[in-house]
Amino acid sequence: MHSRVPLMAALLLCILVACASSAPQPGDLDALLDGVSEVTAPGSIPGPVCVFSDGAFPVLAGASGGQRLPLAGAARLGEGRIVAVGHEGLLSVAGETPGNSKWAVNVVRWAAGAEQPRVAVQGHGNLAPALSDAGIQVTGLAPADLAEVLPAAQVVVLGAASIGEDHLPMLREYVQSGGGLVATLCPWGWMQVTGGDLQRDLPANRLLAEAGLAFAPGMTGGTGPSGYLTDRSNLELCHAGEALEAIEAHARGDTELAPGELAQVSTVLATFMRGVPEGESALMPRFRALCATPEAECTPTPDEPVGSDRPLARLAATLYMQDTADLPAEDVEAHASAAAFPGAAPEDAPRVTEALSIDTSVPDWHSTGLYAPAGEVIEVRVPEAWAGRGLQLRIGCHTDGIWHHDQWRRFPEISRSYPLDGPISRVASPFGGLIYVVVPRGQDGTELDVQIDGAVRAPLYRHGVTDPAEWAETIRHAPAPWGEIVTDKLVIAAPSTALRDLEDPARLASFWDDVMDACADLAAIPRGRSRPERYVPDVQISAGYMHSGYPIMTHLDAVDLSLDVDRLMTDGSWGHFHEMGHNHQSGHWTFGGTTEVTVNLFSLYIGETVCDLAGPGHEAASSDAARQRLEEYLANGASFDQWKSSPFLALIMYQQLVEEFGWETVMDVFAEYRSAAPDELPRSDDEKRDQWMVRFSRHVGRNLGPFFDAWGVPVSDQAKAEIAELEPWMPADWPRT
Repeated sequence: MHSRVPLMAALLLCILVACASSAPQPGDLDALLDGVSEVTAPGSIPGPVCVFSDGAFPVLAGASGGQRLPLAGAARLGEGRIVAVGHEGLLSVAGETPGNSKWAVNVVRWAAGAEQPRVAVQGHGNLAPALSDAGIQVTGLAPADLAEVLPAAQVVVLGAASIGEDHLPMLREYVQSGGGLVATLCPWGWMQVTGGDLQRDLPANRLLAEAGLAFAPGMTGGTGPSGYLTDRSNLELCHAGEALEAIEAHARGDTELAPGELAQVSTVLATFMRGVPEGESALMPRFRALCATPEAECTPTPDEPVGSDRPLARLAATLYMQDTADLPAEDVEAHASAAAFPGAAPEDAPRVTEALSIDTSVPDWHSTGLYAPAGEVIEVRVPEAWAGRGLQLRIGCHTDGIWHHDQWRRFPEISRSYPLDGPISRVASPFGGLIYVVVPRGQDGTELDVQIDGAVRAPLYRHGVTDPAEWAETIRHAPAPWGEIVTDKLVIAAPSTALRDLEDPARLASFWDDVMDACADLAAIPRGRSRPERYVPDVQISAGYMHSGYPIMTHLDAVDLSLDVDRLMTDGSWGHFHEMGHNHQSGHWTFGGTTEVTVNLFSLYIGETVCDLAGPGHEAASSDAARQRLEEYLANGASFDQWKSSPFLALIMYQQLVEEFGWETVMDVFAEYRSAAPDELPRSDDEKRDQWMVRFSRHVGRNLGPFFDAWGVPVSDQAKAEIAELEPWMPADWPRT
């Protein structure tokens, strides 16, 4: 996934960027935003689009760490036009996104340069019907049919991930000759799914870059009540070329940027440097000149973070990542910040050789109990038959990128994966970290023998395998700065300083296995797992106090609680349980406004069935707080908008169902969704609300229509009619207002 763009392609890119793009015309932005005040993408988190050539311009912007990044950009290329959009959802048109219809029509018309163009659309939900309603001629498009469709279409709307190398010549010729291309992609999602690098592995980026556009890593948040405002002030200093000119003038002393402006140009330029394909020659040499100054040194630590008021240092960090990405292992040196985090392995710690047996039926990360010291070579041997089959060696469990934060308390990207393309691989990380063998999905389950040389031992307890006496005497004292508690269901990473005080790892592992079984039971999935979930604490994470994912990320102050069974039993850990709940949520029974609601069913259930809590585990979910919140809600008119915006208010509705009908009923209803045929499952929010009411009502034999009405949660008349023969139900203690 990390092969370089061929030299001739890079040279061609330089020439095309310099010569093929043309300046935007007066009225281009007006045409794209005409009649549109806000663009929405319900349930989606768009990623940024770099805008960097003179011929390109930002169209929409999202929030990023208090700053703004383009999430849509446009450009003219030759005789044609290109629009790049940072998520397919921004062009989706549904009942919840009425304003998007006008925006989508504007995009297609501008890209075509015509009012009623012929458009070929690949996917994009209800986009095609919305365009047809505007009188635009629309045909469906599969990537395999691109060569046949292009001659008749004035605009093509494509998912950028479907654009392959073989599509580039025909698409380039198509646009250069006057065609319009609208390309959408969730960049961070593509990276997560493919493990690829946007700068090198996404062919569409090389085509877009010829027009001065590129998809880049990162996420963007909303700027308006429901989505992304079209306010022109949001676009100021969002163009990378303009941002570079501003910071060059600031560095020369010609002008002085305010702190907010410094943060803005830093954010835009750092994103540009992480997204633009190799070969860009207009801006990168100027970046290098700026980064070759003493002010550009970037060594963030928890005690001395690097803030957005040091834009040169932050730009130098992005350049460092680029320049060290493909260094031979022997040339990699430890980064100065690595000693502070994730931490240095002792110089006198033995470097060991370890033979491991990996069960390839278990996908993703396999813990090894080994640590790679920063800047030191790790040699990995795999059987020749396994070379090039997708195996990777990962160094570092701290996967969160924190590029978007105003303050960096560590280097913004410190973990890396390395493909094991041959029987012997030599790798090295500037930051070091725990070592994992990463197994691709879909393997046959045969045992894989791996040998790792040059690593330092780390504390590792394997539940049911490690002798507790050996843990107490030797293993927990292993010299690496990080270690893990491992079961078949969960892996908990922690600083070794905390693990060395852990006296009874078996009891801890059993507790967390019970938590995982409770999650599986409530979600109506088997207790046996294809691979364990993971918790990883970090000095700084990408978002929130904790967040879900693989791994689930927490801050370091959560470590002590995660290892203390007595406290977990009596106090619980709403946050840990909540994030694990996200990993078990189903979108089929989670509708708009309930992402942070149905997840808390897991916190409640774990607290009741695994822990020994005096209450629900969170003060906001207590009966007294719930009663007061519900009475105030009803007194104010039971507005669904308020319900959707207050997770602990909405949770009361679910708590009432549990109190009356029991957890088993919830599990049974969830199981119905699991066993339903795909065409029986809900697609829209309206359908999700309807199905939740109907399925639950039928299961308990009671009509929940009055209950939903009293709460102000909208359901259709048709859904109510389906359960009309059942006896109506309301909670016995429903407040009288």
